[in-house]
Amino acid sequence: MSVPCAIALHLCLLAYREGVSRLGRDLMSDYALLVALRLLRHAAVHPPDVRSLRSRRRNHSAPEREAVEAFLGAPLVGGSPHAELVLADDVLDSATVGADAELAAFFRGLLGPGAPSEPPSTLDRVRSVIADSLLHGAPSLPEVARSLAVSTRTLQRRLAAEQASFSDVLDDVRRERAARYLREPTLSIAEVAYLLGYTEHASFYRAFRRWYDQTPAEFRASVA
Repeated sequence: MSVPCAIALHLCLLAYREGVSRLGRDLMSDYALLVALRLLRHAAVHPPDVRSLRSRRRNHSAPEREAVEAFLGAPLVGGSPHAELVLADDVLDSATVGADAELAAFFRGLLGPGAPSEPPSTLDRVRSVIADSLLHGAPSLPEVARSLAVSTRTLQRRLAAEQASFSDVLDDVRRERAARYLREPTLSIAEVAYLLGYTEHASFYRAFRRWYDQTPAEFRASVA
């Protein structure tokens, strides 16, 4: 189990295992923390600053230590009571690649204190399904209807009641996300097009010019 615990100016990810130290258990603890670091490096806009990895194991071969420390960019310390990955605490303030502020706001409203009793609107639900599906390509109206367990005609009728059409909602979600993704310097323009469900870069460029009257590169330069 990995438990975050703030200590001074550090953040510790603790892989806690009860019982006496055994090689297999200690290896699994170290491996879990290395995997956690790899995931953080993929997820965070700014890679975490690693201070050390503390292992319950007292002895590490020279090749193993060299490989682990090269991956960490920090020292490997043996003989710790528990396996710990020690990071600078500024990782808590780092933005997340592909963070979905819209979906986060939806769940805060749904689950947080004082959450409204009213269910989300059809428009909000459609936007969430589209946003969640874009990585696999632009979803069709029938696909979104199936996700919401309604017929295509019912979904069209409900959207029309909210003065919206499916094509406009899809276009709007892509437009908003394009601007958000292009503000992330770690994402290439080709990756942004992929994340928006475009199979051809030319289609993304045409859509972006229609949205913002400039190319993706020009937009990125203007907000840098």
